[in-house]
Amino acid sequence: MRRESNQRPDLSKLSEQQLDYIADFMKERIYATITLLAVIAILWEGAGHYTPGKAALSILATALALWLASSISTQMSYKVAHGKIMPRRQFISNEVKHAVLLLSAFFPLLLVGVSSLGFISLKLALFVAMITSIGSLFLWSIRAGRSMHSSFKVILVVGCLETLVGLGVVALKIFAEQ
Repeated sequence: MRRESNQRPDLSKLSEQQLDYIADFMKERIYATITLLAVIAILWEGAGHYTPGKAALSILATALALWLASSISTQMSYKVAHGKIMPRRQFISNEVKHAVLLLSAFFPLLLVGVSSLGFISLKLALFVAMITSIGSLFLWSIRAGRSMHSSFKVILVVGCLETLVGLGVVALKIFAEQ
């Protein structure tokens, strides 16, 4: 049976482990989006000084660095906490979770690729990438709010506030860069 689009998903049927996996997956995606948003904002600010290739390299290098750092920190923390190497099945599960960090770079890279073909300027490509990243943060917040609140006004306010917190993090990263 298909559920109505305005109906909340029934998460009560998922195990605690499945819910934790979803939460970790989303945490990785949101963290990557906020970090890449800061990098893209810095690139956008100085778009005249970058080629599409250099901008793409910066975005890709950031996503790869996030992925590697997340992967290595998970493995190291497991070794410290458990005194042994992470089991293969858990390692693969974690790598799938961390791979979402790379996915966050897909759309910005696609837009930069379109700019390299001359269809749009690099500045416009980076601007659209920023707007869509901000939009995705807002939509994730709205989605999370729907599972906790029934009032649309409360969901909207919480969504705006959480998006502003994300933008505040981006502003701090940009400020620290200068």
